[in-house]
Order: sequence, then C-alpha cells, then structure tokens
Amino acid sequence: MLLTNPATIALWTALSLVTALPGPLRPGQQHPVQSAVLGKISQQGCFSSIPITLGSPRPSSQNSWDFCSRRCRDEEHKPVALVRGRFCYCADTYPPINTLVEDEHCDDPCPGFTFYACGSTREKDYYTVTNTGIELEPGYAQHQLMSLRRIERQPPGLQRYLGCYAGLPKEIERHGRVAWNSPRRCHHLCKEGDKRYLIMTEGRCDCTDVPPPADMQVSDEKCDEVCRDTGDSCGGYDVEGRQNVYSIYDTGLSRDKDMHDDEDISTSSSTVVPSPAEATTWTSPGLSKAIDQDDKTDTFATSEVVAHIYQFTGTLNAYWQYLINHIGWYEPKEDKYDRKDLDL
Repeated sequence: MLLTNPATIALWTALSLVTALPGPLRPGQQHPVQSAVLGKISQQGCFSSIPITLGSPRPSSQNSWDFCSRRCRDEEHKPVALVRGRFCYCADTYPPINTLVEDEHCDDPCPGFTFYACGSTREKDYYTVTNTGIELEPGYAQHQLMSLRRIERQPPGLQRYLGCYAGLPKEIERHGRVAWNSPRRCHHLCKEGDKRYLIMTEGRCDCTDVPPPADMQVSDEKCDEVCRDTGDSCGGYDVEGRQNVYSIYDTGLSRDKDMHDDEDISTSSSTVVPSPAEATTWTSPGLSKAIDQDDKTDTFATSEVVAHIYQFTGTLNAYWQYLINHIGWYEPKEDKYDRKDLDL
C-alpha cells in the first residue's frame, strides 16, 4: 500500500515534526548553540572569521552543516566544520571567540536543505560552525589582535570617547550600517540631526541626546571591535554578559557643564553620571548567546531540544533524498569546479 511505502512514511514523519516545532520554521535558520558531545554533531554558532588551521574548501550542491560535519569527521578526521554557502571547510579549532556574532548574520539557506543556515556572503563572510563530535574541546583560535587607539585630548567640537556601555537608549536615531564606519563618519551623521552622542557597534551608527548611565558602563576591553581602517573602538560583543556592547562618543554639541568637566576631557575620566530620570531611558538588551550553561534558569534546555529536533528533521530529509535517488526519480549531478576559481 502507498501508506506503507518507506518514502511516504519518511515524508509524513518529517512534515509532522516540522509542523510540531515551536514557532515558524523559516529558510536559512541558524540553530542554537549546543554543548559538544562525543560522537554527535553540535552547533557552535555564527562566526565572522576563520581559524588559521582551515583546510581547502570543498563545494557541493548538497551542502549543509550536517553534511559538511560528516565529511570533516569521516574523511578529514577534523573536530570542527565550517560552512558558507555551498562550501565546506574543516579545521582543528574554532574561529577566534571574539569573532562570534549574532545568529542573524548566518541566514543563507543551505543548498542541501534550505531550512538550515550555511553562513552568509551578502554583507561579508560569515560561517556556521559545528563540532563534529571527534573532540569535546578543540579550543578557539587566537584572538584577532585589536589595538584600540585612545586619544587623550581632542580639539573642541570633535567627538571624544566616553567608554564602552551595555545598553541602548529608548530614544534613538538609527542610521543602520554605515560603509567605512568610524567615529568621525558617525559624528557627521549625528551632527546633521543635532544629536550629541554617537553609539557604535558592528558597523552601525546610532545617535541620541540622552547621556549613558554610569551603571551600564563596562570595561573598555569588551568593546574590542575596531572600526575599518582606523584604530578606534566600534563596539563589540560581551561573551560573558551575552550581549552587544556599544562604543559611545560625545559629539561636543550642546555641552553641559554639569555633565562634563571642560578642564579634563581625558578618556580615563569619561564616566557620565546622569540624573535618575535620564537613567531610566536606557535599557540593556541582554542579547542571549549560549556559550556555556551556567545560567540559574533552564532556558537553554528548550533551545537545545529544538536544535536536536531540527537536526533529526535534517536526517529524515537526507533519508528522503537517499530514497529518491535510489528509486530513480532523478540522477544527482556531480559538482564540477576549477580550484583556481574558489573565492577564499
């Protein structure tokens, strides 16, 4: 009977799992970070860089993060797999931990299974990274060296660095991503809108008139992302706090003597002390990034279960493709490429 056909059973099982998943399942969805387990493939996040130990790329029209992970595990015997579009890379370590970014950056659908994310190439290169199950702790590559330039004194009217903050004001003028972003470039945008403070992170420029509260200031070391072609601080990601952090500069517009001491404008004394009313206009987004499981709550468990369900759905999809190939519905095409054309 048709209902007892293995291919039909696999298809209905996959459809049942997809419809049972919490929330909408969309193409190119980056899976939650998982704890590494020996013998199992686990998600490790979205990264904006690659480790030094990266091997040669291997393209495939059937590529996905589980397909690439099995290839790295079984053929290359590597503990780490990275995917970007149809390209699969194998490595001995994860990329540098300070290049871990928000999952939303890895949103290109995998060629082999469109509901999986395979990094991204639209804005810049992002990689979906997995642990292949060979080694629990392959470690991270060395942090990308970032020397932040700190200007002790600047001429009046130019921006000065106030510090690194873990929060955003409710009243904000957003300019989004800015090409070749820097404090000077962002300063011009904020000056046009008569905004006093520049807020910078991940290539974005935002402006506000609300001074940052002192209780949201964090160590400058957490704002370890540098602006392109400059040595200035452009925000970053706080792995311990699991949230974006923002480099904030003062444009010098509408300077208030009660807020700043004009005689001392060094960056070492850049903490701003707002009034209670001003402090309530800032909020900390607290963007979650599950790197470890030291939370007092068990919110990570749900995400990990969802990730396992997604992975199981992908396995059923692979089984379905296998059945289709072997009953002769179509013949899969082998990838033909010229290695010199690979874009690294």
